[in-house]
Amino acid sequence: MQIKTRGIILRTIPYSENAVITSIYTEQLGRGTYKIYGTHSRKSKFRSALLQPLQPVIIDVFHTPKNDVHSIKDISIDYFCENFALNPVKNAVALFVAELLFRTLQTQENDQNLFNFLRQSIIILNECESGEGNFHLVFMLHLTRFLGFEPDIRNSEFACFDLMNGHFVNRQPDHQHFLPSELKSPFLQVYNADFSQLQQVKISRKERNALLDSLIEYYKLHFADFKGLKSLDVLRELFA
Repeated sequence: MQIKTRGIILRTIPYSENAVITSIYTEQLGRGTYKIYGTHSRKSKFRSALLQPLQPVIIDVFHTPKNDVHSIKDISIDYFCENFALNPVKNAVALFVAELLFRTLQTQENDQNLFNFLRQSIIILNECESGEGNFHLVFMLHLTRFLGFEPDIRNSEFACFDLMNGHFVNRQPDHQHFLPSELKSPFLQVYNADFSQLQQVKISRKERNALLDSLIEYYKLHFADFKGLKSLDVLRELFA
C-alpha cells in the first residue's frame, strides 16, 4: 500500500553506488527501513540535506508489512534544521540524539505521542539560542518516559540514586551501579527541566560529562542490547 507520512531520519548508510538504506521513524508506521535509489545523481530529487540525521521529512512510501525494507516514491523536507550545520554543538548533539534513537526505537508500531515529542524536540534544538549543551541530557531523561524506565525521583531527599533499580535510596547500594552523590543536584536539575529551561540548568562541564556517562549506564541497565553510542566520544571531546 502507498502511504504519505511525516518521519524523522535516524541513519543513512550506503547500499550501492546509486542507493542508500535509510532508517526513519514515521508518524503512521513507526520505525521503518527504506531503500532510496538515485541519491548520487545530480538530477536526483533525493538531495543529501533530506537524509541528514534527525531531519524531519515527509515521505511517500510503498509499504508492504511483510517486507523488511520498503521503497520511497517521494521525499521532501517537513521542517529544515538549518542550524545543525552552522552550530558545532547542535550538530554534535543532533548526531548523538539520532544515534540514541536508532539504538532504542526498535518497534515498527506507531506512537503518536512519541513522534510529537521527537519532532518538537528537534525544532527546539534547532531554534534555541542558548543552553544547547544541556539538550541531550534533558532529552535522554524525557525519552525514558516513552521507553518505560523513567527514573522514580520520589524520596529525592536521599543522597544516592540507584541506577540499577531506578530510584533514590538512603544508603549506598551493594552493587556498583549508582549515581555519585555529587551528581545528585545536576541530575535533579536536568530531570526537572523542560526544553524551555535549557539555559537555566547550571552545571559544569565536568558534571555534564559525568552525568552523561551515568545516563548511558542507566540506559545500558534498563534497555536490552544497548551497547553504547559511537557519537559519545564526540560529545565528551566537545564538553571536555
